[in-house]
Amino acid sequence: MPKLVDHDARRAELARAAGRSIATLGLAGVTLREIAAEAGCTTGALAHYFDGKEALLTAALQAFADATLQAAKSTSPTNRSELLETLDVAIPTTGDRAAEWRVWMWFWVHSTVDELLANHNRRLQQGWTDYIAQCLDQVIANEGLDLATPAHDLAVQLLQSLNGIGLDATFDPEAWPPARQRSQLALALDLLLDRQRPPAHGPSHDRDNPNPEDQGGQDP
Repeated sequence: MPKLVDHDARRAELARAAGRSIATLGLAGVTLREIAAEAGCTTGALAHYFDGKEALLTAALQAFADATLQAAKSTSPTNRSELLETLDVAIPTTGDRAAEWRVWMWFWVHSTVDELLANHNRRLQQGWTDYIAQCLDQVIANEGLDLATPAHDLAVQLLQSLNGIGLDATFDPEAWPPARQRSQLALALDLLLDRQRPPAHGPSHDRDNPNPEDQGGQDP
């Protein structure tokens, strides 16, 4: 009997191989021959699944971005420590993730001129925001916090911090070792949650005049 091939799985495997090649060679420099060598197949096999190099590279970028988000969504953090462990998958704290971030940067660069990638990037960023907001809702509830800012807005700020840390660590890995990346992400989370508490005010007359003796006029 002929061997059954899971075409979706094979397509995803080839896209991941293309992603590894992009991480090493860059999007502009990678060739179909090099991707085929990475995947252990022929260029003809690539052509069977993808209509040209551009389609393959687009699939590689999308597959990488989706896989990172799905890895995070496989967990359900309930406190700050667990949330930081979950978000660790999205910063370049290992060699593999550093390579992935180089792909991620190419993804962003080409999203500025490729409407298909731009739309995918918008959906991906929204997916990250919604997921982080869901996690923050759970953390806030478990800590009994009464915050002045909605969790979704906090999620936008935390995602901005995460992206900034990833970019800094990709551009200057020696200055941004894993320990610094993690500590900065933890600091960003603490600042968001602890700084957003509504101020605890006393009675209104105390707020208006913190020194009741300085009332002016005569005592009753």
